[in-house]
Amino acid sequence: MDNRDPLMIEIESIRNRLSEALEALEAIRSGGVDALVVYGGEHGEQIYTLEGADQIYRVMVETINEGAATLSEDGVITWANAYLAEMLKIPLETLLGSQILTYIAPGDRKTFEAVLLKSRKEKYKTELDLQALDGSFIPVLASFSPIISSGQTTIAMVTADLTEHKLNIEIAAAERVAKAIIEQAAEYIVVCDKDGKIVQASQSALQLTGDNPMFKSFHEAFPLSYEANSQTGTPFSIEAVLSGEAFKGIEASLNIPNKATSLVLHLSAKHLHIPGNGKLGCVITMTDVTERKQAEQDILRYAKRLESSNKDLEDFAFIASHDLQEPLRKIQSFGKLLIDNYHDRLNETGVDFIHRMQEAASRMEKMISDLLAYSRVGRQGRSFETVDLNNVCARVLMDLESRIVTTGAQIEVGELPTIEADSLQMHQLLQNLIGNAIKFHKPGERPEINVSSRWIQNEGYKPQQPHTSEIEILIEDNGIGFDMQYLERIFQPFQRLHGRSEFEGSGIGLSICCRIVERHYGSITATSRPDVGSIFSLRLPVHQNQHEP
Repeated sequence: MDNRDPLMIEIESIRNRLSEALEALEAIRSGGVDALVVYGGEHGEQIYTLEGADQIYRVMVETINEGAATLSEDGVITWANAYLAEMLKIPLETLLGSQILTYIAPGDRKTFEAVLLKSRKEKYKTELDLQALDGSFIPVLASFSPIISSGQTTIAMVTADLTEHKLNIEIAAAERVAKAIIEQAAEYIVVCDKDGKIVQASQSALQLTGDNPMFKSFHEAFPLSYEANSQTGTPFSIEAVLSGEAFKGIEASLNIPNKATSLVLHLSAKHLHIPGNGKLGCVITMTDVTERKQAEQDILRYAKRLESSNKDLEDFAFIASHDLQEPLRKIQSFGKLLIDNYHDRLNETGVDFIHRMQEAASRMEKMISDLLAYSRVGRQGRSFETVDLNNVCARVLMDLESRIVTTGAQIEVGELPTIEADSLQMHQLLQNLIGNAIKFHKPGERPEINVSSRWIQNEGYKPQQPHTSEIEILIEDNGIGFDMQYLERIFQPFQRLHGRSEFEGSGIGLSICCRIVERHYGSITATSRPDVGSIFSLRLPVHQNQHEP
């Protein structure tokens, strides 16, 4: 018999026992063993229950809808349930043995370190944010309890997900805020359910008709009469709103029986969809515009009266100016006859009187002619058309050629735009302004005049809406200038800053310019310094498609 057989048998026995030990250790590790039975020794057979191995509690901790873990004193995860791994979106085997601080939101890490230290000796609760593997944050209520066994301290941590709870709190808070806003709003606000019944209303809406509108249909609670919707032509209806149609700025009127009055309201409405349950409803806002509407009507009536009054004045000026021309012609004619036929019978004083009379009549004729021109701006204006101001300015310079040659004026004209305007009035406008620049030059000095333009983009300018842009035309001279305190005066009819002996004219030219610019929905102004010169600025819209001529 081979003496190695007993050794082989012993080795095989040891292998079997080792295999059984490994299986038992694995069962202990996996929680499949609740207790150990130890045989022999001076105490005989002994049973040792494993700490925390109670099957009922172990199953409970594994299946609760809260994250649970045990931590070492320095924060290493020694055990965790599947729910915590699911919260952190990380495999359970990766979670075990890792540092818990890795999964704490950066802003809460200092607090967590202090809590972990405190939890070695006592229980503690706090709210903090966990950070999942994908970077998202999970608000939790974390509870910590120390577990001391065999002189070692383990910290049990349980985390309750507060995401839904916090969302509910935020929703409730938002609802409270919304309710407070609705109740305290000055506007009349009502909220209707999917059947069009009023379920919420502002205090002002509750007091509007004197009757409680709650749980009544909107049309019953507020019997409004509506103007047609300017876009669809259909009247407002709660059914249309509930089906998804939105209304804004619909004008409606409401009779208040107990006050014997009527309100004008602007009504806006939009449907509501509650996520999650699919419930529909709508919110309706009514704004009282009664006073504003009345003011608008008053302004319209005043504007019509003013327009009528201005037309009457224009008609009177036109008729009066026209009728005055005939007597003036007779005065001039008779004065000429006196000079021609009775000159030898008149002494020197008489002839002087007749000459003065004729000069006064000539001035009067010029004033009447200018007054007629002033009234024609509004009466006989032509329709707006496309006008190239370069061509207009060229014709103006041809008309002023004699004065330009006489004074030696040097006039430079830059590139001018094409706009929508009355071409004849543009001619008159530029002729008056350039003519004034020539006329009011400094004695003994050649007039220097520069005509230029630039584009101006108004606030809210959009390329597809070109009428939002304007052009500015500048007429600059080196003439005598004027004191800026007289700026408004120079645009008034028959106002002169200089005597007739110094400069000819009736003093109505700039008034005509002002009326022409106003008719074109523009503006005119000037800057000047005595003995330095003046700059007249015209602003005109490029397009008149939003105005009537």
